[in-house]
Amino acid sequence: MQIPNAHKAIISLPKLRHYLLNPAHRSGSPNGRLLLTLGYRATACRALDSDLRKYHLTAEVTTIKDNPFGRRFEIRARILPPCQTPVLFESIWQIDDGTDAPLFITMYPR
Repeated sequence: MQIPNAHKAIISLPKLRHYLLNPAHRSGSPNGRLLLTLGYRATACRALDSDLRKYHLTAEVTTIKDNPFGRRFEIRARILPPCQTPVLFESIWQIDDGTDAPLFITMYPR
């Protein structure tokens, strides 16, 4: 099954720019360094947004977990980054209770 309402997915560009694509962020720095080596840039964070939508929101959900806020979805799929070398990532999405749009939480390499 694919994540419900993938076409409504919300990906915060500031989260991509200041967290995932920031090699100086205190908790996001490992992802930031990896994503930079793959060709992504904070100044062009829409490329990562586009690739998450293209490769993850069209892939099958691997795990579903309920939590106090809603339902969490994990997707494990390859992304073809700007460097053109496919890399396996896991992305985490959540649909909060009372909403129907998946919200991007984070991603990390597998």
